[in-house]
Amino acid sequence: MNPYADVVEETKRIIEQASQRGMTIRLLGGLAVKFHCPSAEHRALERHYPDIDFMITRVYSKEIPKLMAYLGYEPNEKFNILNGEFRMLFYDQTNNRQIDIFMQDFHMCHTIPISRRLKVGEITVPWPNCF
Repeated sequence: MNPYADVVEETKRIIEQASQRGMTIRLLGGLAVKFHCPSAEHRALERHYPDIDFMITRVYSKEIPKLMAYLGYEPNEKFNILNGEFRMLFYDQTNNRQIDIFMQDFHMCHTIPISRRLKVGEITVPWPNCF
């Protein structure tokens, strides 16, 4: 299966395919804002989305690589071996897109516990006032 060129349609496809396999995966980052905020469609706010950020629980850590391979993504093997407990990276070479999958909590220069909110919304991790 090849990834879609349209980032919004590709995001929906990934969520749908994960859901069909019984996995809860939710969108984070700039695309999540685009899904929540109609004004993000305004041409003054138009932007390119080079990556798609998702959140899952560690329960699916062994299933995610299989799903992403099925969907046409290549893993960053070294990164995933070193960081797979917290985060995995996958690439769509055709559309020059990166998929970031965060496990359990959002870990960067800070940690945000998110996993308990994954089932509140359908596409994105909901805003704090939603739970």
